[in-house]
Amino acid sequence: MSAAALVALGLIAAVLWARDSASRIGALAVSFAIAIPLVPGYQETRTPQVTAYAVVFIVLLGCVLLLLKRRGRPLRLPLSVLGILGGLALLTVGLLGFDQFRLVAGIAVAAGLALAGGVGVATDAAERQNLLKTLTFIAYAMAAIAIYEAIVKHPLYEFTNFQVQANARSAFRAAALFGHPLVLCVFMAFVAVANMARPVWGKREWLFARVPSVAVPLAGAAASGSRSILLMVGVGILAMLVARVHAGGSKVGRFAVAVLAVVLGVLGLQPGSLLSGRLDQLSAQEQAVRLGGFEVVTRITSGAKVIIGGGPRAVAKAANTDNLASFGTVDNQFFTAYADYGLVGFVLVAVLVLTVLAGLRRRGLDPWQRTGAIAGSIFLPAFFVMEPLSWPAVAVLFGFALGFCSFGAGASPEKMPRPDVLGSDLSRTTSAGPALAARRK
Repeated sequence: MSAAALVALGLIAAVLWARDSASRIGALAVSFAIAIPLVPGYQETRTPQVTAYAVVFIVLLGCVLLLLKRRGRPLRLPLSVLGILGGLALLTVGLLGFDQFRLVAGIAVAAGLALAGGVGVATDAAERQNLLKTLTFIAYAMAAIAIYEAIVKHPLYEFTNFQVQANARSAFRAAALFGHPLVLCVFMAFVAVANMARPVWGKREWLFARVPSVAVPLAGAAASGSRSILLMVGVGILAMLVARVHAGGSKVGRFAVAVLAVVLGVLGLQPGSLLSGRLDQLSAQEQAVRLGGFEVVTRITSGAKVIIGGGPRAVAKAANTDNLASFGTVDNQFFTAYADYGLVGFVLVAVLVLTVLAGLRRRGLDPWQRTGAIAGSIFLPAFFVMEPLSWPAVAVLFGFALGFCSFGAGASPEKMPRPDVLGSDLSRTTSAGPALAARRK
């Protein structure tokens, strides 16, 4: 049986299993985002891979839209994202200048972000909790692979060029099954910060206790050798401190774990460490891609392209035809959005980022939604050092955070689970709190 047939059968079975649960649909979105490039024949970013992404995300998006309708949740976010990004892709590389690969790639990006945003809107508090547990479990597995790779100095499963260092003198950087060290770093930073900021679980969960659920992803991120982990976690800690906390909540435990993360970061910068070696490798030549990004995107946009862009993967096309961009990227999501979708796309991405950041202080969000906003804050620095929306494995995480911040249930703070203090994952559940308080009286 061909790989395509196996993927199709797997997708059908998965949809039947997950169609009534937002957290299961979200788990499938993440799992397929990671797994598709691992399948032989889909390992390069070519038409088969982007087509598989587009098909899977469209099918799961349909499930989410039906679930949103059944639950009476607004469809505005997923339909807006799909309509704007998908419409611009159709206009630029579908009608004005047909390019099948770029059109399918644009549809995959639009459907993936709309899917994840819809999942975030559709979830209830229990599903948000389950979704974070799924992400944490994946992070544990990926951290183990990344640490193994860092020890043996070789990928466990090589399927992209980014897993092999072009310069033999460069420090080896683990990528686990994400195919790129920076993607591993962003995924791990999101999970670590989410577990710093989250409330207590509804019941005791030793596997997902506070310290391991933060420390293990951070260890995996350190194995990536990415300097950006320090900036992402720093922004996450800042977001955690300024976020609105519900009545009866406490920031003490979360702050203590944040301090632990800072200490680990300082130790990771000691001479001889992987991160220290990466910082020593900073050079103007290495940063030229990002430093010249603005010039690249302004040179390839003119006329109507200023408004609607040159279509998905416009920078990569310019690199192939005009040698304007090294490696076909500018390593900046805002610049890439402008090149691909013009001012319309740039404004859309900026609004989406601001929506997540506004969730830090927005009224009406429960603690698990607030956790999503805090974890989503790590994408602010990530957008300046890479293009997360081009990597489905992390684009879906941004979509989850966006969805969490876009729909407030308006539940009263006193009915919310209180954040725990360090080491108190045995705290009461939401429903048990009032009863325990009554017995104390």
